[in-house]
Amino acid sequence: MKLPNLPGQTLESLFNRSDFGIYIHVPFCMRRCRYCAFISSTPRSIPDKAYTRAVMHEFALRHGLYAPLNLKTLYFGGGTPTMLPDCDIGEIVDAITNRCGTPSEITLEANPEHLTAQRCKSWRDMGFTRISLGIQSFDTQMLQFLGRRHDRQQTLAAIDMLHTAGFDEISIDLIYGGLPDSERTSSQAIEFWRSDLETARASGAVHVSCYELTLEPHTPLWTRQKRGQTVVCDESAIAEMMTMIPQTLGMTRYEISNYSRGSYYSAHNLSCWAGLSYLGLGAAAHSLYTASNRIVRQANTQNIRQYMSSLDAPRPALPNPEFTEDLTPRTHLAERLMCAARTRIAFDPGAIAAQIGADIAPYQNCLHKAVERGWLESLPDGKLRTTDQGILLNNMLDSVIFEGHETL
Repeated sequence: MKLPNLPGQTLESLFNRSDFGIYIHVPFCMRRCRYCAFISSTPRSIPDKAYTRAVMHEFALRHGLYAPLNLKTLYFGGGTPTMLPDCDIGEIVDAITNRCGTPSEITLEANPEHLTAQRCKSWRDMGFTRISLGIQSFDTQMLQFLGRRHDRQQTLAAIDMLHTAGFDEISIDLIYGGLPDSERTSSQAIEFWRSDLETARASGAVHVSCYELTLEPHTPLWTRQKRGQTVVCDESAIAEMMTMIPQTLGMTRYEISNYSRGSYYSAHNLSCWAGLSYLGLGAAAHSLYTASNRIVRQANTQNIRQYMSSLDAPRPALPNPEFTEDLTPRTHLAERLMCAARTRIAFDPGAIAAQIGADIAPYQNCLHKAVERGWLESLPDGKLRTTDQGILLNNMLDSVIFEGHETL
């Protein structure tokens, strides 16, 4: 979705507080990537019909709480949403838009190997405005190392098909920092990464998410590293790879991992950082509901069978959630400030506190400390914005902000 030009805007002013988003988690994959620690399943046969019915039943049971709000974004993530047949994807879209109206941004995550010209046209006809392609790399050797099923040619063909189908908003995911074999050095990896970025720029994508390869415990790449094989670049190479991204892409960095051409930001991403309510549907999906009298966070059960058996039953019922927690305004304010600091968009701490009904005073010294350290910069009228250094050291910035929550 093309959002207003951000200079002069603050994060909290980009959306109405009555806006909300819906996230649908499709936890199925053909096979698990070697770096992945997400909640997903690789069954021999995808229970697509049962899962689709379960999602729609969950929506019917839970929509009432969000009914007074205005649906701003709809996002299909995973897993691999395109493992579902188009008829099922369309059925879910129709069930939601018939009750909530058509949101301004509807996003579908897709893998290049699942695209055909017919499917791209079908998604466009369903109302999808944005496709997020899980490319990860244009280097076939790196793709094999990561455990992806597509190659460079499939990826370029997929992007062409999306353009032909009329998608103006194509987002792609890329991963940097991996060493696919013992022959590739960190300095060589930098040049391969530069090539990936140049190819992404030439592809016509308007949005790119760039993620550093992290070794999650018990994933195959983590196991390789534990056994003595070097699978990631050294820290100096990682830093150089990160630094070259904006200029090589020709895009603006607006969040830790996200880059946009012009104002084609992801409204789904920004609405989360702005603290809007969102309804998560599907196994392992998370939700946040904010109202004047209650702030609630919830996660659905990660057990896919339990999720479906409860909801795809003659009398559908919500399964027990993985967890539910009521947030105090003070805790929510700490999280809102940390989310705002993930972006390069200005934010007004006082205005955020006023939206929540919390006291900004415990956080003033922490925010001032972050300014003194060069992680935040002061703007007119008390607004703040995260600096380049603050983005690079965001975990440390989070810790400083959260000190305000721990102050008695």
